[in-house]
Amino acid sequence: VLSNSNAGLLSFHVPKNKSRVIHNGFDMTRLNLKKSKPAIRSQFNIVTDKIVGMTASFSNMKDYFTFVKAAEMILKCRKDITFLAIGSGPDLEQVKNSISLEYIHFFRFLGVQKDVDSIVNVFDIGILSSFTEGISNSIMEYMALSKPVIATVGGGTKELVLDNETGFIIEQQNAEQLADKITFLLDHPCESKIMGEKGKRRIEDYFSITKMVNETLQLYKSQIK
Repeated sequence: VLSNSNAGLLSFHVPKNKSRVIHNGFDMTRLNLKKSKPAIRSQFNIVTDKIVGMTASFSNMKDYFTFVKAAEMILKCRKDITFLAIGSGPDLEQVKNSISLEYIHFFRFLGVQKDVDSIVNVFDIGILSSFTEGISNSIMEYMALSKPVIATVGGGTKELVLDNETGFIIEQQNAEQLADKITFLLDHPCESKIMGEKGKRRIEDYFSITKMVNETLQLYKSQIK
């Protein structure tokens, strides 16, 4: 049984002697940023100094509601942040309607985008407040673009994000904890930059597409009798 995460094998109680993990690989050569940061800011009318974003479907497993709650907690104290949401889904309108009118202009709901990398590149922080993940493509995109990550515990996220090193792993549905970590990273740009750089190196060293392909090829070869 082949899985892209140890968490996946554990959830299905697969015996160790009948299982193998090969993590997803990220192809760094696909990072072809078509638009500059000023162009993205202009396109989506972003005038704040800071940008915090999340890329995920608007579904019950992704929990954008906690993302919004944390954002509103922060916006009570500071108005220098725009919160971006990339994606679509059945919960989109409900999430939008949950935002207080006084804060709605600090949010941008971008829907499905083709040039996601250029948008993620303007993030100061990448967020994923989901209930469970395998090896998240969104998180890998954040890390490949040198963004510090704040993600909720669950599934294979701990195999990808190193807590307090490439970002923070927080409790699920804990908006206060998410707000605290966002504020810390925005207030400590040097630490934030270092985390982002470590995240990129982790993708290059442990989650490359070459590593994934080579390990998959070796697995097939080992099974040929």
